[in-house]
Amino acid sequence: MKILWLFLSCLLAFTLVVGSCGGTTPLGGEQEEEEEEVSFTMLDQDIRVGDYVLEQGNFASNDFDNDGDEDIFLFMQKSLDSGRDCRLDIYKNNNQTFSLHQSIPFGNTYPYSLAVTDVDGDGLTEIIAASDILSIFKLEGTYFSFWQDIAISPVCSISVEDMNKDGNSDLVLCGASKRVHVFENDGAGYFGQVWQSEVLDSNEVAELRVADFNGDENLDIVSLSLYDGKINIFLGDGTGRYFTNVYTKDFGVRSFSLDIGDIDSDGRMDFAVEVGWGRLYVFTNDGDGKSFTQYWLGPDYGNACFGLKLYDFTGDGELDILCLLFDTGDLYIYENHLDLGTFSLTWSDTFLSIGYGSALMDIDGLGTMDIAVSDGGTLYFYINVIP
Repeated sequence: MKILWLFLSCLLAFTLVVGSCGGTTPLGGEQEEEEEEVSFTMLDQDIRVGDYVLEQGNFASNDFDNDGDEDIFLFMQKSLDSGRDCRLDIYKNNNQTFSLHQSIPFGNTYPYSLAVTDVDGDGLTEIIAASDILSIFKLEGTYFSFWQDIAISPVCSISVEDMNKDGNSDLVLCGASKRVHVFENDGAGYFGQVWQSEVLDSNEVAELRVADFNGDENLDIVSLSLYDGKINIFLGDGTGRYFTNVYTKDFGVRSFSLDIGDIDSDGRMDFAVEVGWGRLYVFTNDGDGKSFTQYWLGPDYGNACFGLKLYDFTGDGELDILCLLFDTGDLYIYENHLDLGTFSLTWSDTFLSIGYGSALMDIDGLGTMDIAVSDGGTLYFYINVIP
């Protein structure tokens, strides 16, 4: 997917400032007939990154200063005559007002993905930033310092999980290698590769998620191949060093977004995927992680979705779907009607003109997920108001 971003990024330029923005746009046309069951307020503070470009998978949140507000991490790049300028900016969140705290230069490289979490078990936040190599930064005092590099081809998706049940966080990675990789934590926060999959795509593996798909209390891996449009599920044996590919769903077209969750509330892990140019598919787990049944097929937007997320936006205990369209920037939430076995449009917004990605963040510190969306040059925030 990042190769596609390289082309799209060259088309856009923006202005550097932290500023304000407008409100939401009501549903229009046929969509006005849909009953709204969620409500969002657009924050009057946004983060603008000028002529840098902020893409899907390159913004995250974490309360690294432990003040109760999730802070914002942005990994971005701009094109230069001589190459690129890449940097990682950290913004402190003070009661929903953002101020630049630290900027880490990366030089002439490209930002592929970002994760912010505790990887060495010391209770402090680390940053994992994937450019041409994978770099980890450690919090020292109130600022982050370089800690270690991991040599691997560009990584498009990062998951941090304890794959072998030893109490240490391991890394599960995918990207330009066309494979999925597991790097084991030695207990001190240093990592070595212990497993890799077969080649899964002709270009790159765009996304992955980690969960228990067959109920054996061992963590498994699901991956999405970008160009070939394949879902693969690898069941783990609990050692973090052996995984078996037990399920493949081949859509045969480019597929851009993946998320997982218990969609039908049966205690089993399901998945949702955006296929081609604008079709949302939901598949439910038949029980063993080896077979899945199509549960729902969304409308055909003719427009790629780069921000698929599953979350209970309505507060009814059922997972809903967030979708951000690339070409138009339209943002949609589909409510899960478990009793009917379907989803329906419950909220939308058309403020953005283009959609470069979304993330779920608790911006207001109230314990519910808010929405952050990027149009490439600005990060906007929608605050979730649970009915």
